[in-house]
Amino acid sequence: MVALLPLAGRLFALFVVTRALAHAFHKLQAAPTTPGLARLQTSALYILLLQLPPILFPSTGIEIIARGGAFFLCGFLGSLRWLLWCLGRWPEGGSTAGLTVSQLQGLLFLPVEGTSQRATKHIEHASLTTAGLRLGILAAVVVTLSSQDGTPSLLNTVWRHSLYSLGLYTLLTAFQDLAAMYMTGSLGLHARMHFGNPLVSDRLTIFWAKKWNLPVQSILRSLVYDPITQGRLTKPEAPSVQLKLPLTVSWARRFAAVCAVFLLSGVIHEAAFCYLTGAPSPQLRWMWFFAAQGPLCILETAIFPRTPVVGVSPWARARTTAHIIATAAVLEALAGPLFWKPTEESGLPSAIVHDAVSSFGIGYTFT
Repeated sequence: MVALLPLAGRLFALFVVTRALAHAFHKLQAAPTTPGLARLQTSALYILLLQLPPILFPSTGIEIIARGGAFFLCGFLGSLRWLLWCLGRWPEGGSTAGLTVSQLQGLLFLPVEGTSQRATKHIEHASLTTAGLRLGILAAVVVTLSSQDGTPSLLNTVWRHSLYSLGLYTLLTAFQDLAAMYMTGSLGLHARMHFGNPLVSDRLTIFWAKKWNLPVQSILRSLVYDPITQGRLTKPEAPSVQLKLPLTVSWARRFAAVCAVFLLSGVIHEAAFCYLTGAPSPQLRWMWFFAAQGPLCILETAIFPRTPVVGVSPWARARTTAHIIATAAVLEALAGPLFWKPTEESGLPSAIVHDAVSSFGIGYTFT
């Protein structure tokens, strides 16, 4: 309990910092400025300040999770959402009028996509039961990892990587479930769905666009994909201003937009690796893992254009199952050497698992 007191103090400091920045954002969005350079100039200092909260937490022991979380909430989500407002591409059309400082704090920093307007679909219905179940699965993953014998074999490697992926998924979804409950219960907002079921992804494009970490996907689409395909950086706020968008998007522009989205995602994840370990991943492998997804998604779409599956024939089910297995195999083939190997070499999994099991007095050792 004593060891948790410094962590509690740092978490409170993180709340105070985000509250102060939300108050500054509240004052800025109330000023009569148009999207573009004027907003960027007035917001530049605040966006830079959003990169500092992770240093509140040490990069050792289990507190490294809090350090990574602070980067995710402030350096990533907060910064990019602030940029969206600067460009007039805020998810609700650029308008934040009438929202309180607390609501703006939630919309800026919570790891879920919130809205003050209730949508007819894609609303997240999180509960303590689902969050608790996911945390229980995460605990089981930690205990299983702590008891691994470390025998080098392909099967053990794939099994270990699968446990890492399951642990990451349950950690993110449990965290986002709790954030969604706070957003709906305390802030009076509505939280959109934050994850699909990644286990039924039969395409890479489906996995990244509709199944995995949807709040991040929404931000990157609005900040990178839409401006490139639309041919303009800002988006007018006035309803009377009509966007003159191309009726069709050229293949080259779509290719550039998809690759730019994944490249930016890779750069951000590489920055996260630096925050967590104090140095970039070897040969920037974290960045290249994400950057490689863009060309692969474009190639996949060109080779396997999606066609509606009529009925539930055995052939249709077999084909879908084969696509799901192939998608998982491609992700593992890339994630193994580019994502999980540098993660293991940095010592992050062993440090986190060791500290986690030690905190609960479990007598396992991670090998």
